[in-house]
Amino acid sequence: WASQTIGTNNDSPGYLESSKYFINGTPSYFPPGYPVLLGVVGALARQHLGTWVTATQHAMVVVGAIWLYLILRRILAEELAFAAGVLAGAIAPSLIVSQAVVSETSTSFAMLGALYYAIRSTETRSRWPAILSGVLTGWAVTLRIVPLAALLPAFCIVYLSRPSRENVRRLGICMAAAATLLFLPTMWYWYKSGS
Repeated sequence: WASQTIGTNNDSPGYLESSKYFINGTPSYFPPGYPVLLGVVGALARQHLGTWVTATQHAMVVVGAIWLYLILRRILAEELAFAAGVLAGAIAPSLIVSQAVVSETSTSFAMLGALYYAIRSTETRSRWPAILSGVLTGWAVTLRIVPLAALLPAFCIVYLSRPSRENVRRLGICMAAAATLLFLPTMWYWYKSGS
């Protein structure tokens, strides 16, 4: 990945600009999730932002492929689940899009993680998977609004297909964590700029 060019599209400069707006507390055209990621990676990397953003996104593809495998092995044969995970991480769109300054890789990562941890929360007594699922859901929605429409029905299937008080409680915890993460940028804007 390091020897490849850093891809951009029409939105890439806007994402980079938006990271500065967010720090100042000024809302921008873009949702704040990806610009904040760029800002954090930029602050840690100091130089070579594109290289570190793409490295981070390639790591997200690998982790996302692992999550997909872990989800699918619950319903498919181990070999098929493994093949699907490898394919998801190795197909051209996964490799090309993660080499560009665009939010699709981060959004896919957050959505897969949210779904994986939602499923995990129904398999364990711990509430941490539901919290992680909610945090990743909130981040996915701050990256793009589409995950809200995709994840809500998925969560209803995961949590409510086997109705129980505990699963309803887990769904509530997940949604509360997501709402909290969605509320934070709004509070930041209000605190910094009054907007």
